[in-house]
Amino acid sequence: MKQLLEPQGNINFVGLDHRRITLRLKINFYFCLPNLIIQNQMKTNSLATVIIPTYNRAKYIEKALDNVHLQLYRPLEVIIVDDGSTDNTEEIVADWRKYNEEESFEVFYYRQENAGAPAARNLGIKKSRGEYIQFYDTDDFITPEKIMLQIKKMKQENTLVCICDYEHLNDNREHIRTVRNNRSLSKLISSFMGKHTSIGVFKAILFKAYPDLRWNPKIKKRNDTDFYTKVFMTVEQFSYINKVLFQWIIHNEETITNTYELNKKAYWRLLQSAKLYQLKNKYKIDAAKKPAIYSYYKMLLYNTQVGYLYRCLSIFKESEKRD
Repeated sequence: MKQLLEPQGNINFVGLDHRRITLRLKINFYFCLPNLIIQNQMKTNSLATVIIPTYNRAKYIEKALDNVHLQLYRPLEVIIVDDGSTDNTEEIVADWRKYNEEESFEVFYYRQENAGAPAARNLGIKKSRGEYIQFYDTDDFITPEKIMLQIKKMKQENTLVCICDYEHLNDNREHIRTVRNNRSLSKLISSFMGKHTSIGVFKAILFKAYPDLRWNPKIKKRNDTDFYTKVFMTVEQFSYINKVLFQWIIHNEETITNTYELNKKAYWRLLQSAKLYQLKNKYKIDAAKKPAIYSYYKMLLYNTQVGYLYRCLSIFKESEKRD
């Protein structure tokens, strides 16, 4: 049997493939860099909270946790609010925590009776300890730098919220469209487009200063439109990252919100919710925003009328078929 020879003294690199050594160094640097960034941030950064409502999403909750875990920002806490799931979501979360939780990344699981995604997010706000808050849906995929870039931008510009662009994908990860949010505050208030759950990172102090600024549990469809309209009514300025920082993947399976129909009543609820918030905070909301706010109301009223006419037309067609 041949004996293994052990190297004696210093290793002589003469004759070795230096390209291979350089590649190995680059690979080590690539995988070590995120850890170095995280270790450095732990010393200087404030805690950020990611709030994830879920309902029968066992198939996606592990991927969602993996996605958030890739964030370069630390420290992070993740608050999962289970909206009365009947699948094994809790078991999957517990198993993920056992193998992945760490000092700079904690996961908390809460369960509530089925009340909808808005109520779940409100519970998440209540349980949050972070100075910054990111709302996140299991339909989304956020880029690793999202929270880090948005918090950095907020610090630079001294704002309470930072929004970004995003991309729509279908269930096969095929591109549908890209949504850009480089618009004025007035345009953001008056428009339906671009107000998706995951666009913003917020300073938590915003929700302490405005106790009425919450997700409305009565809004089952377009609750993100309702919430962000109120946000833009409230803030005097906002930050914006001119970059796609997440993908909204439209799945075909059941979610918390896609079981609800967007009909005449749904538009009325959106109108009532925004108007009630405006009345409660009329001395805090800048009067210069009124034209944009009323433009939003006008759009909702138009949709209620269209919805009513569409319903009447449907009933008429059904009666014709019977005759």
